[in-house]
Amino acid sequence: MVNKRKRAKGTLSRRYLVTGSPEMLRSQGKSAFDQEDYTSAIQIWEKARGMAGDDESATASLTAALAEAYFRRGHVSPSPDLDDLAQAAALVPDDPRFSYHLARAHQRQGEWDDAIARYRQLLAQDPPYARAAFPLAVALTLPHGDVAADPVWHRLSPSERDRVAAAQILAKRRRSAGSLRALHQEGDAPWAGLAGVALRLPDAAIALHTALDDPDLPPAAAAVVHHYLGVLAWQQDDHAQALVHWQTAHESGLETSWLHQNLVGAFEWMALACLGNGSQEMEDAAPDADVGSQMLDRVAEALRLADQGLRLAPDDPSLLEIKCYAGFHLGYAAAMAGQWPTALDHWRAAQRAGDSSRALLANMAVAYEKLEKYAQSADLWRQVIRRRPRKPDAPGALDDKQLARMWCHVAQNYRKAGDYEEATRAYRNALKRDPS
Repeated sequence: MVNKRKRAKGTLSRRYLVTGSPEMLRSQGKSAFDQEDYTSAIQIWEKARGMAGDDESATASLTAALAEAYFRRGHVSPSPDLDDLAQAAALVPDDPRFSYHLARAHQRQGEWDDAIARYRQLLAQDPPYARAAFPLAVALTLPHGDVAADPVWHRLSPSERDRVAAAQILAKRRRSAGSLRALHQEGDAPWAGLAGVALRLPDAAIALHTALDDPDLPPAAAAVVHHYLGVLAWQQDDHAQALVHWQTAHESGLETSWLHQNLVGAFEWMALACLGNGSQEMEDAAPDADVGSQMLDRVAEALRLADQGLRLAPDDPSLLEIKCYAGFHLGYAAAMAGQWPTALDHWRAAQRAGDSSRALLANMAVAYEKLEKYAQSADLWRQVIRRRPRKPDAPGALDDKQLARMWCHVAQNYRKAGDYEEATRAYRNALKRDPS
């Protein structure tokens, strides 16, 4: 099982001292590697290799181990780490496996020229690394012309040629309707379905679902099928089903800009729909219905969807705005129920998402006060005062008597916290505003 919590590069676990003889270091590195702590294994084995001196056998063994550690660490990330995979390939250039996976990583990131060059190098070896032929042909379908004219075509099996030819038909910018119809009628289910999508045929989804029923369908192909089933579902206004398909495609390893945009947009649309439907429920509910609970369930679902979208796009402004809105209102509902720790958790999350409003600061100040955390409460009340509107006629403006009362409240909180110096300053500010 892959440990997704990869240690940051350059960070050595405190469990390893990195001291002792080369043999001890080799053992420590193996222990770190077995625990999937590849960063520590790399650092320990690098030191051991530096101590190996003229021992060619030990150096070769450690170099091979390091290549494997870089390779494993490169695949632990959510997307392949090109630097780590390149390091593995450089350490053991005679092992085609490392170069092959580096080429695949380049291809998945859209770096076609780098991928194609590496595939060609692998096929030029003696003996050729035959596994590189099919992905090379696939890579050639987008940036280049007729794959059948390339020498790699003769390395493909008949079934691989059929698949590449189908992919090339779909990849062409100027596709003929005739070739697409032929592919839809005669091609295997995945290609027939994709051709149907391109032709906007009503039975495209049937072919794609048929493809998913094939137990031998490769996972990568299944992910693409799910992506397009999501597109078709969205076009039919079945947004929930579209989101399910796109999430399945993403969890299966499909990483494209289109899928990323679709997922983020779907999470945003669904979250906004929850908020809108919640408001409509309040209008349509029967007089004895538990409207407040229904609305809160909608807001909580909107927050959940926004959080899922933010995992993909942490800086998306619309999703952050939804998170702020939902967190503020869920916190308020929890406060009304006397659940102050829960309320504070929601408001903190809204603040981290970018809500810097005085209303949120005031709510958090009340929550800290209810939880008898008086110093934090006083600090927040002071921020509320200092960020007040300065024009007397502006909404939310405070007159001198109101300011004096607020400064007195700040002082009382500091006094309860035992910070008499800050309490004194706050009382002086109150006197400046209202000496009476």
